[in-house]
Amino acid sequence: MDRPVTLAEVAKLAAVSTATASRALRDDPRISDTTRDLVREAAAQLGYVPNLTARALRRRKTDVIGLLVPTVTDPMHGQTVTGVQQEVADTGFTVLFAASAGDPDQEAEAIRLFAQHRAAGMILVASVLRPQEARDVAGSDRLVFVLPDHVSLAGYQQDPAEGTIRADDPAGVTAEVQHLIDQGVRRLAFMSGRLLASHVTRRTVAEGAVAESHLRDPLTIYPPLGSAFTVPRSLLSRIERDRPDGLICYDDFTALRMIHALKEAGIRVPDDVAVCGFDDVPFARMASPSLTTVAQPTERMGRLAVRMLLECLDTGTMPPSIVEPVSFVPRESTRRPPP
Repeated sequence: MDRPVTLAEVAKLAAVSTATASRALRDDPRISDTTRDLVREAAAQLGYVPNLTARALRRRKTDVIGLLVPTVTDPMHGQTVTGVQQEVADTGFTVLFAASAGDPDQEAEAIRLFAQHRAAGMILVASVLRPQEARDVAGSDRLVFVLPDHVSLAGYQQDPAEGTIRADDPAGVTAEVQHLIDQGVRRLAFMSGRLLASHVTRRTVAEGAVAESHLRDPLTIYPPLGSAFTVPRSLLSRIERDRPDGLICYDDFTALRMIHALKEAGIRVPDDVAVCGFDDVPFARMASPSLTTVAQPTERMGRLAVRMLLECLDTGTMPPSIVEPVSFVPRESTRRPPP
């Protein structure tokens, strides 16, 4: 046919009313199995496809969940997306996906797009907007924040009381500091990331843990590497001058870049410098040496975000915020012989 098949045509072929046909296709329990089968056979025979846009206009909402991540190239965010998709699979909802490149303007534009499509709710992963600003843009409170990253949220004290899912970054960084001390490290340094809540939280916790330890020297802070893959020679020269024997990196990508650059400069890992990352991306275990890191339950957090949002849609109340435990994963990049 040159035009879409209408629900009325399906109903006519099945010899039922249009309302009955609509209910049958939605598995309404008021419709008998016999009638439901008749309607489905008629829909299949005619090639009927539901008009979701028209349905959304009638109901003033859709069976769509908006999902926003900074990028699809980061394995950590990819695992969160996987968790969302797996949890949504049997709910009848469709995921409308967007990536913001970690830019607040692009993020706001994506949220507006979700709102224009009358999304029933939204899941924002590593959002760089203030939570209230995101809600204002969306015109809705049906937002779940996974690892919100606006710098004002550092330390988690300003996190919303409802609708936020965190990983326990402080516990992970504290475990890394203690592990490095146990391995004989005496001069610890921290490789920074972008000015985000996660970076400030991890750096602050590392500074506090070193200050409370028996180490003589305070934590040395190095600046972010930037977007280029190569590590500036000036930074390597500073590391050679400072001679830290333990390096905690903001994330795994930073740690893997540093391991590569240190080895090229003739600095051995872990013999000269023990290196830790954070996140436990799949490449961490395949690196040479394999990377000591902290594993975040990213896929589980994606699942939890869907459950939290669906509960909100069902009850009208957003569940309380939660902090998920992390796991310290020691590997070769910090495995040093006894002094």
